[in-house]
Amino acid sequence: MVALSSNKQRGYGSKGMSNVLAAILVIALIFIGLYAAGIVKFEVAPQQPSKPAAPATPTAPGVYAGAIALYQKCFDGFDVATTYTHGTNYNVYWFVNRAGSWIQLASGDATVELTEVDGGYVYALVNVPAGQSFYVDYQSTQQKNFRVQNVLYQDITNDGVKDFVFRIWVGDVPRPSSGNPQYTFYPYLRAYQKPSINAPADQTGIGTAASARFIEWYLSFTNTKKSFIITKVVISFNTTDVTKIDLDNVNIPGLGFVSGSQFSYTRLADSIEYTYTIGSDLSNGLWLNYGANQLNKFPFDTKVTTHFASGDVIGATITIYGLTPTGTLTTITDTVALAA
Repeated sequence: MVALSSNKQRGYGSKGMSNVLAAILVIALIFIGLYAAGIVKFEVAPQQPSKPAAPATPTAPGVYAGAIALYQKCFDGFDVATTYTHGTNYNVYWFVNRAGSWIQLASGDATVELTEVDGGYVYALVNVPAGQSFYVDYQSTQQKNFRVQNVLYQDITNDGVKDFVFRIWVGDVPRPSSGNPQYTFYPYLRAYQKPSINAPADQTGIGTAASARFIEWYLSFTNTKKSFIITKVVISFNTTDVTKIDLDNVNIPGLGFVSGSQFSYTRLADSIEYTYTIGSDLSNGLWLNYGANQLNKFPFDTKVTTHFASGDVIGATITIYGLTPTGTLTTITDTVALAA
């Protein structure tokens, strides 16, 4: 048997191939004619824009665990040129919180070891030793230490005394090419002083018609760069007849005029008492700060309206409650007599 050529196997001869090419050419010419006549159009599909690559998921910075050198330097809240001595004027104790338990690592300038459990946080407890008349200026301390994320006021040493504790993020402190990473904490203090109150003159000849009366109480300090924390203001009248006198408002420095309706009212056995509570401890009291080049006058102007009968004499008393640096209550008071 004679083998067929490959063209013959596909059913094509030389003549057949010529016919196929001729047919393709005829069809191509027909389409060209139709396209030229506008009957057939060729459109190229618009290229779809490529989807942008999904942004890379940011990687959380590594939380440092290991040895870190902690330093501290204390300044005055009024004057940064004034610094204080660790161990004498103040103390800084370094803590971590592990599984809810407070663990003291060191005090002052020290190198401590942080673990992964600490999550990159260290806590600085600032304490003023007995005999030192300073408040911890926790607001300035937080504002001027950007790594301080929040401030606690609680007893973490179980000694029955609350302290200011600053939660500090050190998880991304830059690591040097050699040695341990370092962090410096800057606490601030303000010197305490109890101010004195003036003694406005008694007011007589008020009469029996309704009369608006103003008592110009104010506090002042003996020295500059001193502070006092106020927790409560009480205005009392030594009468039990509530129709005799109304408390209209009291100016409280830093708060402005507080309406008498915002004071809580208590009727005692021999007096009427109006109380405005500002705070309860060193963390929420109202600061009076007497700095340099500042008017040494903190007004507590009080407005009352009298409704006296002939012969009435009522004593109006202001009592300002404050706190010493140890959190002990202390009071400042004065009485003005109002007479018909």
